[in-house]
Amino acid sequence: MGYACVSMTDQNLGRQLSMLKKYGCEKIIEEKFTGTMKDRPGLHTSMNMIQANGFS
Repeated sequence: MGYACVSMTDQNLGRQLSMLKKYGCEKIIEEKFTGTMKDRPGLHTSMNMIQANGFS
């Protein structure tokens, strides 16, 4: 499982996605947010998935 994010909507996730796939991530959650946005649903989803699978 991987999490890719950028802090500006005009930035590209391509490099992060390539690396995550290279290292075998089958499930990747992508997120774009501004620096002023405190709520990051993709990060919360990622953390919940990790905890649900016993990796906490």
